[in-house]
Amino acid sequence: MVPKEEKLLRAVTKLILWVSCWTPVILRSLPLEYIDGNPVPTVVFKGHPSIFHAFVISIILAFTGSFFALRIGYQSRIGKVCGYCCLVSMASAFWLVVYALLASDWLRLDFLWKAWPSFVASL
Repeated sequence: MVPKEEKLLRAVTKLILWVSCWTPVILRSLPLEYIDGNPVPTVVFKGHPSIFHAFVISIILAFTGSFFALRIGYQSRIGKVCGYCCLVSMASAFWLVVYALLASDWLRLDFLWKAWPSFVASL
């Protein structure tokens, strides 16, 4: 009998494996710009090649960790470590995308800073 925690970790690991397999396919279909000979997607990472490279490394680590966690199993300590590493890597990839969106011109939050004084004054 498999404990609930192991079933949940196995399901999340399979999801991370699936997402990390399809992410390069999706990235190759986006419009690209070449910065120093390296392709960088312009939709999210425009002007931020270092954030894009960190994102790619996080996706690679998530794929590797999830693959090994599923192949080794969660009974061994190394399998659990690989499973938790893939969770951390996918979370960091997600936050790198959020950071790139906030740092780019695609999503500007200037209106929050302009509306903040009037909001505080109304309190």
